[in-house]
Amino acid sequence: MTGLAVLLVGAAVAQALARWLDLPATPFVLLVGFALGQLGLLPPEILQEAVVLGLTFLMLVLGIELNPRRLRGRRHRRTAVGVGLIQFAVLGGAGLLT
Repeated sequence: MTGLAVLLVGAAVAQALARWLDLPATPFVLLVGFALGQLGLLPPEILQEAVVLGLTFLMLVLGIELNPRRLRGRRHRRTAVGVGLIQFAVLGGAGLLT
């Protein structure tokens, strides 16, 4: 239960810092989570669950913010396809190595 309290306080601090600097909160929350994990302030099971929930939330926010109309141009389409192919190759290669 203490690990969850530490995680919530860390997220609140990250959110406050992001608001104070007038920047998006997502990078700050990720950095605070990384720091808490490296410092050993969170039990591994809570850290693992928090990572899964955090990445799921990040994917949800990215999906909500994505505007398909912005990808209609030829330049954006080529970039999106290029990034997708690179991601496929890197993750596929990493999967084969493990």
